[in-house]
Amino acid sequence: MRPTLSDYYSAQDHDIITDMRFRPEAASRDDSREKFTPAQNLNYTRRRAELAAQ
Repeated sequence: MRPTLSDYYSAQDHDIITDMRFRPEAASRDDSREKFTPAQNLNYTRRRAELAAQ
């Protein structure tokens, strides 16, 4: 199950964040890209797609 903004923020904070068009999960993805090699990221992406398809 993929986390959403509501998993991390209250309803009031969620409204403020989405009004600002801030996407915390995008920042998290950027952090992962910096930590792992492109090959590792590709493997993770493929595994995630396989799990989503099930």
